[in-house]
Amino acid sequence: MTTTQHLPLRDDLAELAQTGVPGQAQPFDLRETGAFVDREPVLEVLMSVRRVDGGPPYPAMYLGPIAEPFLARAQDGLPFAARIDPQRPDRVLVDWTACAA
Repeated sequence: MTTTQHLPLRDDLAELAQTGVPGQAQPFDLRETGAFVDREPVLEVLMSVRRVDGGPPYPAMYLGPIAEPFLARAQDGLPFAARIDPQRPDRVLVDWTACAA
């Protein structure tokens, strides 16, 4: 299973945001960890990730904070926009602020 983590937008993630293949990440299980980062709850989110241009979905896990305004959408299982590294599909950048197309 692929694991994504919330980190400051490092240079490699900033590059992935620009060069990654468009995809979507659809949460299907959220678990509270009890931790908070900047007053945002840290969650373990199991999700299905797929490229927009095709290919089978695959499981991934996100561990990090999700801002309150986007938490309800994640709990409802709505898809989010994502960028996937075409060379390493285990590297997924989820944009919790954007709905998937």
